[in-house]
Amino acid sequence: MRKLTQAQFAEINVITLQTIAEFTTDWLTKWEDVKRSGYAPDVAKITLALADFNTTKNVQELHTSIMRNDTLVREAFIATLRYIEENALISANRYCCV
Repeated sequence: MRKLTQAQFAEINVITLQTIAEFTTDWLTKWEDVKRSGYAPDVAKITLALADFNTTKNVQELHTSIMRNDTLVREAFIATLRYIEENALISANRYCCV
């Protein structure tokens, strides 16, 4: 586990915000889809987790927050999870991808 650099902090934000935008565009644009899929609360939780991350810079908590979601939502955020793990920003025993 390495110390989080400013560049890594920024990259995690970029990756996660892009995924939130893509997920929102692809899944949450029509009320019928929101009702049917039920994924809006999960995306909201990840959005809040990212906001917390921006305050605390706790990478493990962000990773855990993403991992606690439904499989489809968790898989949508795989780029964030991989970035965290490939850069060894959390303990290896907490990895899900690598």
